[in-house]
Amino acid sequence: MAVFAAVLVIFTSLPYIAGIQLPFPDSRFDQVLSFDADFHSYFAFMRQARDGQWLFHSPYTSEAHAPALFNLEWLLFGKLARLLGGSLEAAMHVERVAGIFLLAFGLYRLGSLLLAGEWMRRFAFALVLLGGGFGWIPHVPVVRNWLPRFVSPDVYAGVHPFFWMLIAPHFLLPQALAVWTIVMLLTHRYLAAAALLVATGAMRPFDMLQLSAAIGLFGLLRRSLPALAVVAATLPLWLHYVWIFKFHPIFQWWSIQNVFPPRRPAMLAMALGLGGLLFLWARFGLPDLRRPASQPAPRVLLVCCALCSLALLYSFPLLTFSLQIVTTLAIPVVLIGVTRLQPHRGWLALLVLNSLTSAVVWRASIYDLESGKHRTPHDLLAAYDWLARHSRPRELVLAGEQDSNRLPRYAPVTVFWGYFTTVNYPTKKGLMKQFFDPDTTAEWRREFLLHHRFRYVLLRADQAAPAGPLQEVFRNGTAVIYRVLP
Repeated sequence: MAVFAAVLVIFTSLPYIAGIQLPFPDSRFDQVLSFDADFHSYFAFMRQARDGQWLFHSPYTSEAHAPALFNLEWLLFGKLARLLGGSLEAAMHVERVAGIFLLAFGLYRLGSLLLAGEWMRRFAFALVLLGGGFGWIPHVPVVRNWLPRFVSPDVYAGVHPFFWMLIAPHFLLPQALAVWTIVMLLTHRYLAAAALLVATGAMRPFDMLQLSAAIGLFGLLRRSLPALAVVAATLPLWLHYVWIFKFHPIFQWWSIQNVFPPRRPAMLAMALGLGGLLFLWARFGLPDLRRPASQPAPRVLLVCCALCSLALLYSFPLLTFSLQIVTTLAIPVVLIGVTRLQPHRGWLALLVLNSLTSAVVWRASIYDLESGKHRTPHDLLAAYDWLARHSRPRELVLAGEQDSNRLPRYAPVTVFWGYFTTVNYPTKKGLMKQFFDPDTTAEWRREFLLHHRFRYVLLRADQAAPAGPLQEVFRNGTAVIYRVLP
């Protein structure tokens, strides 16, 4: 299994290597393959940890606020970046590689508890790690001419582990910890299970919610007090999250970005692909819950995981963030579906078919890189570096949306807006447009800059300098920086 995991590490690393090696001499690869705005914000928080902070403040809003304990993942890997000489990107890849091995060994261990034969364990292991849905179908030239145009969520929404390994390590590591939580629970190592469940939630609360619900349901069905005690261990963390996401004046805005309804059941079935069909064949695992005390504990717990994932996923709008639960669904669904199969070499064809979406996502990543996506011009990086060297921590900078999103990754400044979690994001977006409107008066701009106590304004070189109390302090072919005069 170690060799299989190592091959996955190499294969999912190739697009990143290509991004570094491709001949775009005027720009730098961002070490991101999708969700650019999100990843720039993650790097911004990691940079705070790398630079010595243990609590986080939001660099995407101008309101003064006290820092808070916000995300264990960014804290740990920011500190790791400090040990690696300051490279946030290197720390992210350490996380990605560690997550692949951790998930692979956890899945194989879980398979040994669930499946009797070695052949089926290996088949299930490969089916989960290589799998996708039916998102590859529109990419078949002959077939797509006969179908309505659609994009299956397994291509872009992080439904399957291969997507996490390639594009979204912030999904990968919490799910690896979740798998090990299940393994520890099933082997009666309850303290370890509780610790891993809390660690999962400290990185990604959505995964902790699903797993807590599943373990709680399992504990009730099996009348297991230790299982219920594992869930109870998360209570202090839940109280912290209630405070930070409901009452903290700044971080309560973080939840706005997660308000999306789940995909329709037909599209979800499309995204789950063969794993979903096997799950339907297993009748959602419901026969195992008729007499849960007499059924194998691994099967009962995984059925609870799959059913709780589905219930939480379609709890919108009761839970506005329910779409985030989609990452918790594929592993239990596939494993429950596989329990209905008997060993047969013919299933290898299913394994190949199930891997086609992963191949499509991998090739699309290479194509994007060849097209010059996910890059930042060197001149912009020089402007960000100038601000990093000349500004004091948390000084307020005004910039366009794209630069505002990137800037906190590279400099310890605060931006007026630039990410969904900005307090009063729509209002501030309107103020930004008004600032850059040619018809806006110099007096309004002056009052705006001084009221919010801006220190610098960063513009692109092709933008006309706005009238106002500004002094040019930096210029190159792409960017101009102005100091705000008193």
